[in-house]
Amino acid sequence: MSEFTEESFNALRQQLAETQAIVQQLVQERQASPSATDSSLHSPLHAFGVRLHYDWTPDLLVKYRFGLDRYLFTAPMLSDADRTSIIDNYLPIRCPSYVPPNILPEARSPESFRSGVGSIPDLSDVSSSILLDRRLENSTTNCTYRRGQFLFLEWSLQHRVNINGFSAADIVNFLSDMHYQFGYSSSTLRLFRSSILAFHQNKASLDNELHLVNSLLNTLTRRVPPKEIHRPTIDISPTLNYIRQIQSSTSTPLPLLQKKTAFLLAMTAFLRPSGLHCIDLQSADINNGFQLTFQVVSSKETRDHRRIIKPFTIFPNQDYSLCPVRTFIALRDHPSLSHFSTCSSLFVNSRCPQEPLATSTISTWLRSMIRISTEERNVSVRSIASSLALRLGIPKEDIVTLRNWTNSSTFENHYQREHMPCFNFTQILLSTDSSTSTEEERADFDMDDQEEDTFFDAMQE
Repeated sequence: MSEFTEESFNALRQQLAETQAIVQQLVQERQASPSATDSSLHSPLHAFGVRLHYDWTPDLLVKYRFGLDRYLFTAPMLSDADRTSIIDNYLPIRCPSYVPPNILPEARSPESFRSGVGSIPDLSDVSSSILLDRRLENSTTNCTYRRGQFLFLEWSLQHRVNINGFSAADIVNFLSDMHYQFGYSSSTLRLFRSSILAFHQNKASLDNELHLVNSLLNTLTRRVPPKEIHRPTIDISPTLNYIRQIQSSTSTPLPLLQKKTAFLLAMTAFLRPSGLHCIDLQSADINNGFQLTFQVVSSKETRDHRRIIKPFTIFPNQDYSLCPVRTFIALRDHPSLSHFSTCSSLFVNSRCPQEPLATSTISTWLRSMIRISTEERNVSVRSIASSLALRLGIPKEDIVTLRNWTNSSTFENHYQREHMPCFNFTQILLSTDSSTSTEEERADFDMDDQEEDTFFDAMQE
């Protein structure tokens, strides 16, 4: 080991300072020019299976000055799991022009959409703005698409794929990578397919090749283990008993009163969280029959590409503790909301009523109520309520109409829980009494036929 002097240590420290200055300069230049995230400026990742590492044994003086009690870098034999962890958690050492994921949000901008819309010839600025606003609005569909679009942006940068002119083969490669690298299911991949097609400048050019994408998704779906179409009946009595303890009064804390109102309205009107969020308080009214009427300006459901206004009528319940009308009145007249007479939404932010309420908060309310009755995951109030209505004898047509589903197949495939018959087919079909009665009826029928034939023959004579 060579001797390490004070002068050599100072020289090493100066070199480290110069390297740090160069790195800071590169970061400042990148922040000053956000357009530098164009895919043509990024070099590909190195082709090694693991990231490069270096072996270095520091001198005793360095270990003493920096307080090192062990080597900085070691070179043990790594397992596959350790290599995967290193790749996922550490940035590459080489290729300084590569954009690591922690600064990738620079690419998550409307420029990807603008480049697709703005490059279409003969489109005015106004037309481009209208088309762009629809893609960038904070709608439920765009929020659902966002995850897949971010992943595709990162994937396209790494593979040098044109974000606005990719091919069907690129879609297949992207979906395959998402499935094998991150384990996304076929249903999530179908959502990714729809989300990334919004980037394409000319989606019609892909029509003749999309069968490759559909074939991939169908193949992955067939590999998924079978699912049970019948789900057990959920007894919501524990949830209802809990709700009874929450008084429908203006003295009840606002968070509890809002949870109770949301659950009762979701049960009686089959409303999803986004529907509860869109209840127009100005349209709500209590008629002479103590019936609650209100309107929901649906953000997801459309007719001929236009949003619809869905009216609802909620009838009172003889059980006052479970009456949605009385709970609504208590929430409407709550003292915490008396200073916000211009508020158009029924549900507000409990901590700060002047701030808008997120739909995810209503979803959390409903999930907490359902969790009291069942430990099953991903259970919606609409599924419980609609299945309970069918089991109690409400016609399926009325259930479909109330929820505004297109047809009954939507209810049967996605919301109906019980798919087991309730009739005793064994007793009905294998009963000797039913067989005897059938034979007797058949014999009586044959005798009647013979008498009619005899009477007809006598008339002919």
